[in-house]
Amino acid sequence: MSSDAVALMTAGLGILVFLTSACRPSTAVARVGASVTVLATVIIYLIWRYGRLGDMPAGGSAEAVWMWSFLLVETACLLSFALLAVLLSRSLERQRTQQPDSGEARLRSLEAAELPRVDVWIATYNEEWAILEKTIIGALAIDWPPELLRIWVLDDGRRDWLRDECAGMGVGYLTRPDNAGRKAGNHNNALATTGAPFILSVDADFVVYPNILYRTLGLFDDPEVAIVQTPQAYFNIDPTRRALDLGQRSPHGYDGIDMFYRTLQPARDAWRSAFYCGTSAVLRRTALEDIGGFVTITDIEDQATSVKLLSCGWRVAFLNEVLSNGLAAESGAAYHDQRNRWCRGSLQICYTSFGPFGHGLRPMQRMLFLQEDWVLGSICPIVFCLAPGVVWLSEWRVSPANWRVGGVGHAAAPVSEHRHLLELGHQAALAATDIASSPTLHGRAPAADGTDNACEALRAVAHQNLTRHRQGERRNERRPQPADRGRAWRYVCLSFRRDDLAYDERSAARDARTGDWRFAVLDSTQSDRAGNCDPRLWRANTGQP
Repeated sequence: MSSDAVALMTAGLGILVFLTSACRPSTAVARVGASVTVLATVIIYLIWRYGRLGDMPAGGSAEAVWMWSFLLVETACLLSFALLAVLLSRSLERQRTQQPDSGEARLRSLEAAELPRVDVWIATYNEEWAILEKTIIGALAIDWPPELLRIWVLDDGRRDWLRDECAGMGVGYLTRPDNAGRKAGNHNNALATTGAPFILSVDADFVVYPNILYRTLGLFDDPEVAIVQTPQAYFNIDPTRRALDLGQRSPHGYDGIDMFYRTLQPARDAWRSAFYCGTSAVLRRTALEDIGGFVTITDIEDQATSVKLLSCGWRVAFLNEVLSNGLAAESGAAYHDQRNRWCRGSLQICYTSFGPFGHGLRPMQRMLFLQEDWVLGSICPIVFCLAPGVVWLSEWRVSPANWRVGGVGHAAAPVSEHRHLLELGHQAALAATDIASSPTLHGRAPAADGTDNACEALRAVAHQNLTRHRQGERRNERRPQPADRGRAWRYVCLSFRRDDLAYDERSAARDARTGDWRFAVLDSTQSDRAGNCDPRLWRANTGQP
């Protein structure tokens, strides 16, 4: 890609960013503008990155394997980021529309006999009574006609004392002889036993708000809606935030779970790709029966069941309104096991007949259920964190573009050689002073047009480069190319040898228009590793490139 094309595209991006920033963040124009800006930036970078494939090393060397591997990881990361930008270009904030309010108003205007029956499922395995009691009390307090509300505790632990406690509180108790299918099997057993047209699914450690049914059941006026999911909020602080001391500083901070529920789920809902998360959701019984019940072949029944529903034409709606509170993982081990199960179950969906490579899903739904974030979310940070150390210690590159190139077709110096050049800059300038003081050298006299001040130029350049080195700056320099016609350049070449310096020829180039002097490596093929710093000649030349 030419420099003019890059400049034009960059200017266009600048205009787009300006126009996007002038809009309100909540508007669709701002969302689309920001997404287009991100996509354009990713595309420009990938065009530039793949435009240098001709400079990539060939063969099976270790450096070539590293560079190609890094390129593949970088490409996958950028494509995933581009998919995220496309996802966030739309958002369906149902709580900001009239749909939940109008649905609640309609339901409250009906007589009790006209309201649908609802079963509340509380799935449990080994939770203690102190936790279950709060969940049951919250379910009993739900604002719904009592004769139309039935609460069931689904006990996969087969505990007699829990059956007695449920009887004392007036709630139903269900169990089964085995734990086949884990939570999905437990739900399928309840699906075959109970009969209400709508089901409120609640985990054993979640307490629902009293108005949850009035806020969600109105969304089922859409006959395509199979599930209405609400966000998960927590009483306690998860181990990650607690370990980083983020809980006390920001008890209601914006962490990964908040981002998923506040930002990603509304965006997925706009693309018809929101999914059921296992708790704090209302489900339509006929939709579950249409797909044969909850999916039992994966480790996570919630997302897998959602994908199967989507593949059959149903829809999962997301209401971005907190209507329950629960307990987050209370230990590092529990947190790890939870995320490990989520990751394993999400990847298992890719191997199902209804998954992203199966049948029934729309193109955008397939891309959003590829589950690449579970893989790249761990690989990319590791590779990007290791890359600086690999480059520094092994002198391998991550891209042909990160070498300081002196001219077309010339080799460029790796990191250690740059350090050598900078350290020897002052010595080279001092050595040039002695040679420049001679009126003639090799039969040539210094030029009379000002270029005989080469030693001062070299001294200044060496000082500038050393200063930049101390400040941690890196700049790619190049020799003037034919595109630079119209500028008068002066070259002062200095050659010397040192046993720890592999790049002997250098040049200092001065732009006659700006007066700037630059240092660049010209050649690495004439390395002579014998002797000390030994300047041999200098010459001056003026003219067009």
